[in-house]
Amino acid sequence: MLASCLFALSCKKDGTTRETDILNLEDSVVLLQAKWKVIKDSSTNIGNYYFMENGTAYYPTPGVYMGTAADFWEFLANDTLSLHENQQSYKSKYQLSSNNILVVKDMLVHGNGTVITLTTIEATFDWSNTSPNGGRYFRRVYLKK
Repeated sequence: MLASCLFALSCKKDGTTRETDILNLEDSVVLLQAKWKVIKDSSTNIGNYYFMENGTAYYPTPGVYMGTAADFWEFLANDTLSLHENQQSYKSKYQLSSNNILVVKDMLVHGNGTVITLTTIEATFDWSNTSPNGGRYFRRVYLKK
């Protein structure tokens, strides 16, 4: 089970936080706004998960991608996410909400992300989704400053 810490500066191994560790949403947004290095991006496709684009079904390839020096996710103050990973670049709008949710529009993510970790030096996000056939998709992205 994943321990979820709402924008905590530090989390104990049991998933709890100290009251002084919790930031408000405005502080968390400012904390997120930076250029982050991609450490690892992993995805799993269980039961033939697929997504539809222009009437065509696509099946994401599962695997683990280890970031290189050229890879980054940059969250800008104008709510734009600029991403370069695995020799591909994307720009998208994002929104961070107070209930641990990262919404990224128009990008190769499936559903809304959950903020697992957000500190001054690391961020971890999870995505999961279910396709109409019951297939499940999971993605976890590890970032560091």
